[in-house]
Amino acid sequence: QLIIRMLHLRLADDITEHAWVLLAEVLCTGVRDDGQWVPCDDEQTNLVNAAVQECTWNVCTNGDDSGMWESLKDVFNGVGMRIKYSHALRRLPSMTDEESVQAANYEKALAKGVLVMEAVRLTVEGHYFPMQQYLFSQ
Repeated sequence: QLIIRMLHLRLADDITEHAWVLLAEVLCTGVRDDGQWVPCDDEQTNLVNAAVQECTWNVCTNGDDSGMWESLKDVFNGVGMRIKYSHALRRLPSMTDEESVQAANYEKALAKGVLVMEAVRLTVEGHYFPMQQYLFSQ
């Protein structure tokens, strides 16, 4: 409940980003290995913690989570507004320092988008129908 509340409040970018990371980590029964979730030792292939998944659904449906979805939108907008410029930079034979910073910022925004999408994916992993319906309504 605290994680969803932190996402809803959108306190600061770094806190919100860490809340998305934490949500993904508590939803997952595996560990991150080079950007991928993998099972711990002899665990089953279903990498989602169903109890946390259900709790997330309960918190979302019984409280105000609008800030969480606004945060998701902000992450994707951050990627979207940098994409054309970043692709144009990649075509250049060399970049200035400022252009290199812009390209690095795009890569950071893209990595953040992947992480957030992974957290959202874990909320519906295993065909968790109530959360799928809830996300569809969002």
